[in-house]
Amino acid sequence: MGDETEQSALMSNRHRPKITSVARTFLVCVAILVGPSRSGAVEGPSGFIEVCGAPDIIAPTTRLFRVNVSGFEKEFVFPGDACTAPIQVRAGDVKVVEVAEDGVEVTGIKAFSLDDSGTRVSRELSKSTVARTVYASVLAGDVSKQTVIVFTNRRSR
Repeated sequence: MGDETEQSALMSNRHRPKITSVARTFLVCVAILVGPSRSGAVEGPSGFIEVCGAPDIIAPTTRLFRVNVSGFEKEFVFPGDACTAPIQVRAGDVKVVEVAEDGVEVTGIKAFSLDDSGTRVSRELSKSTVARTVYASVLAGDVSKQTVIVFTNRRSR
């Protein structure tokens, strides 16, 4: 989606200003700097996840995505068609839940990482588009081994 079609989800549908790539970058940076607080330090082996939002091509929605990640007290907020910065979590199983919003439904959820040859490897343990939830496996290691989680949304019919 181009900058000219992206709109902020902070205002009502009729009065949404257009969001530029600079504004989107600012929003992501604010989310990183303010950041959700962790309920405790990561103990034991850790890994990374990155959560992304994707519009459904049939009935796309442009809005801010809001997700809760197990181990964090506050939600992560990021623009649609973008991703969070890498989030350090405890290696093993992680639960990510997209916060429900009226008029928007989840049509797909994917969780994957890349192996050493660059091939996608599924990291989904279980998922439910109705519950807006995915349980994913996170490998111990640096960002190069991160698990990417993608929520696809569309306007409700």
